[in-house]
Amino acid sequence: MAIRIDVFAVLLAPRNKKAVDSFIASFEDAGYDVNLKMLNAMDYEVPEDRDRIFFVGFRKDLGIKDFKYPTPVGHKITLREAIGDLQESAIPALPQNHTNGSKCIVPNHEYYVSGFSSIYMSRNRVRAWDEQGFTVQASGRQCQLHPQAPKMQKVDADHQIFVPGYEHLYRRMTVREVARIQTFPDDYKFIYEDVNMGYKMIGNAVPVMLAYHMALQIRKTLREHGIKLKENEKIKRIPSLDIRQKTKIAKKLARKEEVVKQLNFLDLFDQYADNPIVENYMVHEELPEYGINIDTTKNCLISLVKKDNFEQYLDQSARIYYTGKKFPSTVALNKLYYFMPYLKGKGIRDLYFIKIARVGTRKEGQEGENKNDLRLVLEIEFVKQLFKEYKPVELKIWHTFTDTTMEEIFRM
Repeated sequence: MAIRIDVFAVLLAPRNKKAVDSFIASFEDAGYDVNLKMLNAMDYEVPEDRDRIFFVGFRKDLGIKDFKYPTPVGHKITLREAIGDLQESAIPALPQNHTNGSKCIVPNHEYYVSGFSSIYMSRNRVRAWDEQGFTVQASGRQCQLHPQAPKMQKVDADHQIFVPGYEHLYRRMTVREVARIQTFPDDYKFIYEDVNMGYKMIGNAVPVMLAYHMALQIRKTLREHGIKLKENEKIKRIPSLDIRQKTKIAKKLARKEEVVKQLNFLDLFDQYADNPIVENYMVHEELPEYGINIDTTKNCLISLVKKDNFEQYLDQSARIYYTGKKFPSTVALNKLYYFMPYLKGKGIRDLYFIKIARVGTRKEGQEGENKNDLRLVLEIEFVKQLFKEYKPVELKIWHTFTDTTMEEIFRM
């Protein structure tokens, strides 16, 4: 027997200890040995920060007093892993928040539309792509916002605003997206006329993978005590939350990213060896009124930089950039000219000039260099700070790269 209680303050507040003890005593009087523990869903393959208390009881005649709650799973699934492939196919609900029904590209992939109350705007409602989502609410109006938007900006103690210039990115998550966060598979369809009812069904549910891990642990305990399950009580095995492999729908959406093939560095090395792939020259024409002149017709590569490499980009001292082991074959190498680092969790701000693009290795010239660990290497030079603050933009290729032009950059 497992009972979920949503208000975990019951466990934490000393003033409620008497009520909790009474609750447990009632089950013991009914013939159960009961214990309780608070678990967070994010520890059990659920991309959601959701604390819940579980009461687990076994009949006293079974003699089970050593139940141990499931051990947290190592990897915490992020919003990008859970809903990243759904970003472009979301649609708003119809007027009065009626469902789009079969017009949804993905079943239930529609979001609640309404204004935002002062209570809603009293705190940040956005979790970043590399984080877990907020607790899924049983209400469309109170639903968290999609991670494509920057986190809200605090202007007063109980007042936050959407970041100016990015208001168009703020939308509630769709019914399907919160279902993904609660780890429902895509082939599990929610039937409703009022979109709000979809959120209500999902928000009131125990996350599927959390329930699964609890069930496995209860079964394990019963088996350790020599108690055999009946055939109809066996737990159906379900996969861990690699959501894109769970259903045909998700696989179809994921193939959009798979179209971009990886550049073969070995072939590139055979072609260029130690010679530059591209070598650029730029005259820094300093114009008193406008600063350095920038050629808006030139290409610009935006590339993700992880936090352990931030320092050289924060102080604008970076002189070289190594790609990872994967680089998209769709980028026109002969047109590489400008480079903008996308600092993870921040965005783009600074513009660099690509002096040379060549094939190299990650630790070239250093101890432990692996000559077979080929990468694309960009020798770069700082040009100027384009934006006053870091600006979040979409990384269109593998959530790591965007190949664009300076003209498009200035339109962002």
